[in-house]
Amino acid sequence: MKNTFKVVTPFLLLLTLIACIRTEPLRNIENQAINFDLPMRDVETAILKAGLESGWEMMVAKPGLIHATLNLRAHKALVDISYNDKTYSIIYKNSVNLLYEDGQIHKHYNVWVAALDQRIQVNLIEARPK
Repeated sequence: MKNTFKVVTPFLLLLTLIACIRTEPLRNIENQAINFDLPMRDVETAILKAGLESGWEMMVAKPGLIHATLNLRAHKALVDISYNDKTYSIIYKNSVNLLYEDGQIHKHYNVWVAALDQRIQVNLIEARPK
C-alpha cells in the first residue's frame, strides 16, 4: 500500500501542475494611448478592422463601445472595447471553455487579446494623418 501511495502521489502532483500551467492571470488592456489626433470614427474603424482581421466578431453597441466575440473551436471569449479619440481598452466580459476562475484564464486568451491589441495599433498608425 505504501508503494502505491509513493507512486500515485507524485503522479497526482504532476497532473495538478500541468493543469495550472494552462492558466495564467487574465490581462486586460486598459487605457492604451492613441498618440496622434484621430477623429473617433477613425478610431472605431481601426478597431473594427483589427477585429475582423483577427477573427473577432465585432458589434458597435454605441459610440465609444464595441462588443467583440472570438469563437475558436469549442472556445469563446467575449470582451468590451471602449474607446475615445485618446485611448482604448479591451476588457474581459465572459468566456466559454477557457478555464476562467478567480482572475485566472487559459493562457491562449491573453495571446488572442494581445494579437487584437497589436492589430488595433497597426490600424491606428495606418489611419493617422500624414
